[in-house]
Amino acid sequence: MGGSGRRRALVLAAGFGVRLAAARAQPAGWPAPFEQRGIEVEVRDAANGVVARDRAYREARRRAWLRLRAALQEPEAPATEAEILAMVASIIVEQEHVAPRAYRGRLTIRFDPDRVAAIVGLYPPDEEEPD
Repeated sequence: MGGSGRRRALVLAAGFGVRLAAARAQPAGWPAPFEQRGIEVEVRDAANGVVARDRAYREARRRAWLRLRAALQEPEAPATEAEILAMVASIIVEQEHVAPRAYRGRLTIRFDPDRVAAIVGLYPPDEEEPD
């Protein structure tokens, strides 16, 4: 492949990579209130770092749920720990530090809008409950 052919291949590959990165950054189906960013958690004095991380993730899910309820203008909408876990589609680690008995991190929690609607009946303010 000549010089211009290699350059064209690199440009095409770079363009493809940019499209992939953009698609991953905010996929369709993740409306803003269902993605709660910057949830800061810290757990100390756990049996080990894994237990601390698990407790921190549980706390982050709970805090994200409280934020989501407020964003959907339903501050009193109840959900059990199991229901919250079922509604979470993913957890993205923005920053973390794991120590032998502690965990500190900043996380993004993504809720599945369909599961939120099915489990607790919450919809974005501009959408109505289906008949």
